[in-house]
Amino acid sequence: LQAEGYLAKIEFDRVPYSPSVEFNLSQQEAAAIRDGFDLPYEVIRRLGADVQRNFLILNRIKKEAQTGAKMLVFGCSVDHAKLLANLLMAQGLKAAVVTSETRPDRRRQIIRDYRDTDEIQILTNYGVLTTGFDAPRTSVAVIARPTNSVVLYSQMIGRAARGVKAGGNSTCRVITVVDAIPGFRSMAEAFSYWDDIWE
Repeated sequence: LQAEGYLAKIEFDRVPYSPSVEFNLSQQEAAAIRDGFDLPYEVIRRLGADVQRNFLILNRIKKEAQTGAKMLVFGCSVDHAKLLANLLMAQGLKAAVVTSETRPDRRRQIIRDYRDTDEIQILTNYGVLTTGFDAPRTSVAVIARPTNSVVLYSQMIGRAARGVKAGGNSTCRVITVVDAIPGFRSMAEAFSYWDDIWE
């Protein structure tokens, strides 16, 4: 599909992050990770509130914004998606946010403005743009939401992977924040095993 132009060639990039010493897991959280479950919501929420982590994410988004790329950002939570969008807008970037809390009519308008105009360059979200969403001009996906779900990770990647023959781009970038949490294996690490295929 990549060779025929239906899928963009994907460049994977990682933003490594090690939470501070104070970022302790409870016994239940550690057990859930050990048993192969996805990160508990409370752990993900705490990551979304981590100031240093958000600083790294914002710097990376701003760097990508300078290239003129259309970007989708997948946040850790509703609050995290809102925080990132507000901080980006405060720095003069054309950003917006959609979440499950966004009114349906407002959500449609924001998505339309992102997809069809240059009024919005960066669209942050939580839990609403992984499926059933089509914005072929998207060329960068920033995955700031940790997951070990192949399905969820693939859906997030897919939002930026539309090829030229599908109305998209010849290449795209997938930037994933890789959190160094004991026992947790990010999907970004798993995808590195397939680097030969993507290349």
